[in-house]
Amino acid sequence: MALPARWALLIVALQPLADIQPPVDVLDLFAGPRGGGCGIAKACRAENLAALTYDCLHDPINQDVLNPRGLETLILYLLRVKPEGLVVLGPPCSNWIGMSRLRHGRTRLFPRGYTTLPTVRIANAIAEVVAEVLQFCDARGLAYFIEQPSTSTLFHYPAVAAAIAAGLATRVTWHMGAFGFRTPKASTGYCSAWWALIFVERARRLLRRQKELWRKKSKRLYTKCKSKTGRTYYTGNKAMLLATSYPTNFCKALVALHFR
Repeated sequence: MALPARWALLIVALQPLADIQPPVDVLDLFAGPRGGGCGIAKACRAENLAALTYDCLHDPINQDVLNPRGLETLILYLLRVKPEGLVVLGPPCSNWIGMSRLRHGRTRLFPRGYTTLPTVRIANAIAEVVAEVLQFCDARGLAYFIEQPSTSTLFHYPAVAAAIAAGLATRVTWHMGAFGFRTPKASTGYCSAWWALIFVERARRLLRRQKELWRKKSKRLYTKCKSKTGRTYYTGNKAMLLATSYPTNFCKALVALHFR
């Protein structure tokens, strides 16, 4: 697969800078807040692996994929990942999941959503960059793992779907609850590493032990609401916002499988 066209000049300009900086084993893209997030980087440090984190919450200028300087930082970080390294992506899902469908209007057949809304246009622009990252990983031979909640329509967005189809990624489904998440949280992703199906089987085995544990807790994470037309819908509350970070065991599993 060819490198993203609009990245070509930036790659040529940034490659010498990447060559003189320390290479890294893992890049955690959309890593989340430094306090409760960045679980992948923490799991890497525990294994004496080098990791970079990237999120606009860390630096709203230099780590925003929609900012020219942020895009340069992203490409520089990608160029620093070792050939046997791993890129983990967890794009923001609030504008893609079924729970917020009344706000963004996305479906599998209409994944672009209500493009008159600024929040939807921003999410679509981020999806375009995500597609370019996947394209870059395939072109450079880097393994990637991208995840979303199972109701997300991100993988049906044209640019993302095309990037995945052009590569050799395997579709994986699992429950975050298997790794200690406070609810089952059915998840879907694509993995271009050889261990994709091993990860699914491990999650399936762990899930059997967890099923009763979070059934009661799951109701605490969303609020029942009514639209102006009287339609009932559900929205995540503050507890769900705090629960968006990856479980520690999930991060450890990805790192252990890739670098074992």
